[in-house]
Amino acid sequence: MIAWTRYAPLLILAALWEGTVRSGLVSPDLLPSLTSVLAAGWQLLKEGELWPNAAASLTRGGAGLLLAVLIGGTRGILMAGWRPVDALLGPLVEMLSPMP
Repeated sequence: MIAWTRYAPLLILAALWEGTVRSGLVSPDLLPSLTSVLAAGWQLLKEGELWPNAAASLTRGGAGLLLAVLIGGTRGILMAGWRPVDALLGPLVEMLSPMP
């Protein structure tokens, strides 16, 4: 197997992304083209703003994950150990759980 073929799905995805926006199937306001995303990233890197912005995004994402784990874990423990909480929250959890 040729080594570059393992990257073929990524290259196809990149081409589809760029082609979809350039052909006008999707508005650039909704989905910026790959080349404009790369140009903006390069500009942020040159200006020294990429790493502070990335750190801020990772901090917000990590805080959201931590809150989800704490709230979800606490809710799950309370639902497993205390029937009134399970009776109150069970229907809500079932309603919001993803469907297969």
